[in-house]
Amino acid sequence: MIHPKIKKKVVVVDDDPNIIRLLEVQLGIWGYTVMSCPNSLDCLDMVTENKPDLILLDIMMPGLDGLCLCSELTTSFDIPVIMVSALQDSKTKRDLKFLGAYDYITKPIDMDELKTKLQKAVS
Repeated sequence: MIHPKIKKKVVVVDDDPNIIRLLEVQLGIWGYTVMSCPNSLDCLDMVTENKPDLILLDIMMPGLDGLCLCSELTTSFDIPVIMVSALQDSKTKRDLKFLGAYDYITKPIDMDELKTKLQKAVS
């Protein structure tokens, strides 16, 4: 059993520094330890080294996009991935489930919805 004083670790992957900062602050207030990564390529190393409890992953990023990274993460690690994106179409949502995403949240981020999904994913 995890000691209640041990903070859950979340990796935030987004190429927008404003989104990263917003999530770092809010997740910190909620009691999570937050590590951020501005690109997909460094994410795999960060996840391997830090073994987070959850990953918040943007879809639209330069280089390796979030869809490809989600597939790699869910194949290689047993860590829930919540996708974060401005995309709201049903095809994207179906693709994310197929790629192994735990859940999906749209931008602009509803913080109450995010908090509920985080708590469910790491419980």
